[in-house]
Amino acid sequence: MKYEDIKKAKVGDKVVVIGIVKNIDALDGSYHYRVELPNECGGTTKSLRSNDILAKLLDFTDRKVKFTEAEKKEFDKLLKRHPGADLNDLLNTIYDYSKTYSALHKRLFRNTNGIVDRKKQFEFARALEKPSLIEVVREKKYWIKLADGYLVNVMGDWLTLKNKKDGDIFTQFEIDRLQERFKAIDLNKCKEEVEE
Repeated sequence: MKYEDIKKAKVGDKVVVIGIVKNIDALDGSYHYRVELPNECGGTTKSLRSNDILAKLLDFTDRKVKFTEAEKKEFDKLLKRHPGADLNDLLNTIYDYSKTYSALHKRLFRNTNGIVDRKKQFEFARALEKPSLIEVVREKKYWIKLADGYLVNVMGDWLTLKNKKDGDIFTQFEIDRLQERFKAIDLNKCKEEVEE
């Protein structure tokens, strides 16, 4: 566990530690385990260093995995198309078919700084093992206001209309994808949140 995280620990927090089982006694049908916590000198210690603590116990429990609506839709489609596939096969499918599973691909393989976020892949594995952990979060939705109106797609052509209510509504994910077509304009500076 990182030192910055352990500084936030409070008395009474339950943690998972690294230890070595040294002895198991079977007394009266119940087992007693003596666990030693190794120190850097080869002995044992009773006080813990931050790197002896893996994480808070909550990190190993049934915390919800938050998916966007698009991620959940692709997750369901992936499992329907590949029933019984293992984690490795599913990750490879998402990677190889990034256009089909674009929301999952972005979550699992494309970070803003180009580094794969292993934590997101771990969460995906937890969701795969226990889909009931998935919590779909409502995404914010936006209109895109350009100079003379609100962006709308009419039969494949991008137009602007004066009335906001006539404009198309986009999620952030859709805006990010659309940004590739509108390279000269920063669409994030043009968005207005839709109040629901």
